[in-house]
Amino acid sequence: MSSQVINSYRFGAGGSWDFDDDFTTDKGWSFSDPSATNKVDTTAEKLYVDTTSSNTGGTNRACSIDMGLGVVSATNWVFEVLKYRITTQAKYADNHMAITDSDYSVPSYSAPTGWNPSDTLYSSLYHANGYQRQELGWTTGASVGDGDTINNSGAIALDTDYYWLTTRLSATSASQTVSANSDYSSPITDQTNTNIGSVADTMENIKFGNLVYTGFSEGAQVGNIDQIRFADGVITPP
Repeated sequence: MSSQVINSYRFGAGGSWDFDDDFTTDKGWSFSDPSATNKVDTTAEKLYVDTTSSNTGGTNRACSIDMGLGVVSATNWVFEVLKYRITTQAKYADNHMAITDSDYSVPSYSAPTGWNPSDTLYSSLYHANGYQRQELGWTTGASVGDGDTINNSGAIALDTDYYWLTTRLSATSASQTVSANSDYSSPITDQTNTNIGSVADTMENIKFGNLVYTGFSEGAQVGNIDQIRFADGVITPP
């Protein structure tokens, strides 16, 4: 199924994006910890993202925006992050780009309730001291289990632009495609999770956040994004 998404991207599906932010203006992003590395820069036309974390839970960073669309489809949408570049990755930090009902607040982990107590479909991309992983999963109502997540260990390089496509294919499935090529050829990740919870159905925000809980080493992921866009009610990009 995910290969169909790639082919549709290459040839275009027509229509238009319902949310499209190239950061030429600030559309209203909120930051849990605004800083030089966690902000919208309209001069550089980038979203700077910094999810530096602490094993004490003392630093939980994230940013989010309400797309202004209301609650989006519970069965089909397309979410694309263009030219995401990780500039710093130190130790382990689980950083995710998500469609969610939560705001920028990032809770500390508390077993067994999990790390994102909200309706969320997330796609992660990180590189940490030789340990690299792309992850696709969901949470809802403070409950998430290992069976809800699939992982891929394809190599991610620092200071490289990546094109990152997440698609909700149905009430219970979603796909993740990541490539260093704008046409999504030779993808590092091309995977489908068929265990998405159909009850994750109240989503309306975009969030870039992290996972922090006691026992993790301090971690940091710092990077920048050129464009983010979202199309509701479809499974092929406009």
